[in-house]
Amino acid sequence: MFMSKLLETTVDCDENFCDEVVKRIMSPLGENTYRSIKASTELGDVSDEVASKHLKPALKLIGNILQHFLEGVLLDREDYRVVFSFLQNFHVEERISDFMIIAQSKCLVYDIGKIMFIMQFLELYLQVVTKSGAADILKASVSRIRNNFVLNLFKGTAEDFIETCNFGQFYWKLTDTKIPTGQVRKTNEPFLFSCQCLLLMLMPQFCLPLRYFSKPISELEEEFSNDVFREAFFQKMLKMVTQDVFRIFYSWRDHFADRSDLFDLSKYVTTLAKESQKYYSRDEAVVLFQIQVYNLKDVMTAIKEFPQKLELFLNETDYFCGVFEIVTILINEFDITWRDSFETIDVMALAFDFLSVPNWSTQVVVQALKLINVATAKYMTPNLALLVDSTTDSTTALLGPLLYVKLLDEAVEVKKAALEVIRTMAKMSNSNKLLATLEQQEAKEIESALITLPICAKWLKKAVARWSRKRVTPPTGVASFTLNLASLLAKNEERFCSLNNNNLFIKLVNVLKARQSGVTPLVKLAYVKLLSSFLEHKSGIEWMIACTFWENVFQFSLTDQDERVTKESTMFMSKLLETTVACDENFCDEVIKRIMSPLGENTYRSIKASTDLGDVSDEVASKHLKPALKLIGDILQHFLEGVLFDREDYRVVFSFLKNFHVEQRISDFMIIAQSKCLVYDIGKIMFIMQFLELYLQIVTKSGAADTLKASGLPKILSGLAISDNSIGN
Repeated sequence: MFMSKLLETTVDCDENFCDEVVKRIMSPLGENTYRSIKASTELGDVSDEVASKHLKPALKLIGNILQHFLEGVLLDREDYRVVFSFLQNFHVEERISDFMIIAQSKCLVYDIGKIMFIMQFLELYLQVVTKSGAADILKASVSRIRNNFVLNLFKGTAEDFIETCNFGQFYWKLTDTKIPTGQVRKTNEPFLFSCQCLLLMLMPQFCLPLRYFSKPISELEEEFSNDVFREAFFQKMLKMVTQDVFRIFYSWRDHFADRSDLFDLSKYVTTLAKESQKYYSRDEAVVLFQIQVYNLKDVMTAIKEFPQKLELFLNETDYFCGVFEIVTILINEFDITWRDSFETIDVMALAFDFLSVPNWSTQVVVQALKLINVATAKYMTPNLALLVDSTTDSTTALLGPLLYVKLLDEAVEVKKAALEVIRTMAKMSNSNKLLATLEQQEAKEIESALITLPICAKWLKKAVARWSRKRVTPPTGVASFTLNLASLLAKNEERFCSLNNNNLFIKLVNVLKARQSGVTPLVKLAYVKLLSSFLEHKSGIEWMIACTFWENVFQFSLTDQDERVTKESTMFMSKLLETTVACDENFCDEVIKRIMSPLGENTYRSIKASTDLGDVSDEVASKHLKPALKLIGDILQHFLEGVLFDREDYRVVFSFLKNFHVEQRISDFMIIAQSKCLVYDIGKIMFIMQFLELYLQIVTKSGAADTLKASGLPKILSGLAISDNSIGN
């Protein structure tokens, strides 16, 4: 990659330097090396190892650099100077033809062939760019190159064959795109040769049934023909490939079927197929998709008919992960639907069948769940689900229990993948409504759909019972997820009452140790969210009044170091007061007294005594008073915002006013705050209390306008003056 980038960037600055680098890259193929190998060949004592040692690294480097630049040509980057510099420095007729003779019995077939074909393309492309080549001449040249390419596919090792086919996808896509021959492909004519190279590259996958089914080919052909869709696909392949490709296939078939490392080769070609997706047309993507689906179906058939082979397949984790991944990618990237391939109807059932087999690795299970997720989103719209999958023993009917099991899996990755499927199903269940919903409301709609899924409540009950029985506390991520799921369910009053019948929420909080100060911020946030969800309905509010769980959140707001936790705790305390005041004013008043308790007489006296002795510092004052002052100020501001927006329930703020003796306490606190770090917090509360005194007179109509003017503004200005003096100090 560096050498490619070096040439790419330096050619603009200094073409001579670039040309020298090209010559240096090609120097291992210079005259001396060429003569020595030719002499050795004539003596008959050269081996594949010697040829490989001398030539393979240089050939591979040149081939990769040339392919890098030709990808630029394919993508219409019109700077050909580097590739034409290679062409100029590489005497094709003089050297490559002799190298091809050497390569017939050596291990260099692929590397030399790749360079030769690229150079031949460059010669043709030079004619196209300079407009010096007639269409019939170009057509004849392309035909000759293709014949040579086909001959090359009969040579070399299995690895060479796979590499050549992979290169052929790119090379013939490039040639068909950039070399005009006047030919236009018609319907039902053979695939473009680039697509046929893809089919040949996938031959190891085609040969898996031959090796692992333990059946004669004739019997396999008969079984495959009973699958209507598969037979249609096979007939399509017969019509769309050339006779040359058939001959190549049959010449390699037995070789691949006999390979003991056939799964390794199959894994390699799926990796190459995934990396080559940028070259695919839609037709090529569909063909690749269909081949992968039938490959998975063949494996499932083998497992069912030959259970003793299961252990063999379980050991091929990487291969099956690769196949599931490429199917998922193709569906997403090329938006493959049943209009393109009837095989899409089988996707969900196929992934489900795989998951029904025990002992797959975590990676395979996750990839299969990802495929189910994509299939659910792409194919299983409500109407289509009714059309193709509506029986009682269908995949969709069995999917719920399967997801339930996967949510209980020990691997976190599996839980997450299963939850994504549930989330997608929740979206699908309200798809029409979601499409009409504003973007900011989408999350709320999804949550509403989620709580209607019985599987969630069942999993929650079983998880809590299991953890309680085993006396274990799940990891932070699982604990947070469980609390968040419980909060979604608890928002629905009927679901809340159903779950709370057996004190599930108390058991949940206890087993997760969510009330303890030492738990992680993630769990604290989820715990606060859970308690907030109880305040969405009357049953939950009554439960909150009866319990003391809110006390933990109050402590979080005063002592927690995480800003997110303190912010959410403050919001919860505001919401608690706002929702409970209508049910039980006495409870609300007790909560306010508890909130203000850190500012009680004892705290006040201890700080005043310290001040009189002159040994109090800003840090001491801040530690004792700042968290409580900030909490009170933020809660009061929240309720005053309601006053600003004409919400006419003043009971909470007036309860604060009743419990807070402004003249007796705050004025003294302001004196303390002049040299401390509490100016803003105490000042904020003082101004709010003064406003409330005035507003109480307005609400009760007990204050004249001139009295309000005289008593309100001077006090506020006086407070501001104190604050300014403290800043000056």
